[in-house]
Amino acid sequence: MPNIRSFIAIELAPPIQQILEETITALKKFDLNSVRWVPVHNIHLTLKFLGDTPEAKIPAIKQVLQTITQNYSPFEIEIATIGAFPNLRHPRVVWVGIKNQPILTSLQSTIETMICPLGFPKEERAFSPHLTLGRNKETADTIQNQRIGHAITAAPSFPPQSMIVDKVTLFKSDLRPSGSIYTPLFSTSLIK
Repeated sequence: MPNIRSFIAIELAPPIQQILEETITALKKFDLNSVRWVPVHNIHLTLKFLGDTPEAKIPAIKQVLQTITQNYSPFEIEIATIGAFPNLRHPRVVWVGIKNQPILTSLQSTIETMICPLGFPKEERAFSPHLTLGRNKETADTIQNQRIGHAITAAPSFPPQSMIVDKVTLFKSDLRPSGSIYTPLFSTSLIK
């Protein structure tokens, strides 16, 4: 059976998507030519990147996620500040953070632990919940990097906005020259 590229994520509510769209529009005014912006309909909160996944493992992944989500009740998350990885001087990824939520961290950690026996190694980096707005080209020079750092610092703050997380989704990711296409394979509800 063939492999698919996949990841586990939380889909965003339309009000959050609207704020992200407005934020990207505001950042584009700073002439950030080295940044490839993510289409808002593709922005999600990644909980676990699985990568190349044998299709035969999809039912087992589904079963694990259903087992996990039975132990969690729906909960609220709120978007926080805008920033960049690894930092504003060398921005590779422009993001909007999610305010620290112990239940979100617990959900992600449980997924990380329980999906590991299916052949998906644990992520070594600490979980840093964020929504990727854009990726800076590796060829970006110092002036472009400074411009991005300035844009992030000068970007207008957005109003507090939260959403209820009530499901987790497994996505298939198809890489195309025009950009990635994400297709939900299945979702499982938080039902505790």
